[in-house]
Amino acid sequence: MAGHRKGEKAAVELLDECWDGSLPIDPVRIAKSLGVKVLDTYLKQNVSGALVKKQGEDPSIVLNAEDSTTRKRFTCAHELGHYIRRAGEREHQQRSRRSRRRAWNQRQLGSAGTDASSVKEHP
Repeated sequence: MAGHRKGEKAAVELLDECWDGSLPIDPVRIAKSLGVKVLDTYLKQNVSGALVKKQGEDPSIVLNAEDSTTRKRFTCAHELGHYIRRAGEREHQQRSRRSRRRAWNQRQLGSAGTDASSVKEHP
């Protein structure tokens, strides 16, 4: 339960910092305000999105171009949660995970059926 409260607190702090109060909440705009690119691409049918962080580059959230607007909004918010959680980790934890994360990103995009030519920035 403590983890749930911690996540809820992080979400409230993020909204206080990045949300203008308009509805529906736009996680794409929030992600972009944090320097996270949001991209549309064609993924496998059972994959809605992923958070991708390549060494030396800003993170990106990839969304399945075939999903509905509502589903993309949910997926973007979900992946943004992963980003916030990871951004809060201490630096020494991140160093030990870099090689595993790089391999995971490659497997994740490959298993999602991503074709680099089909990736475009989300509007």
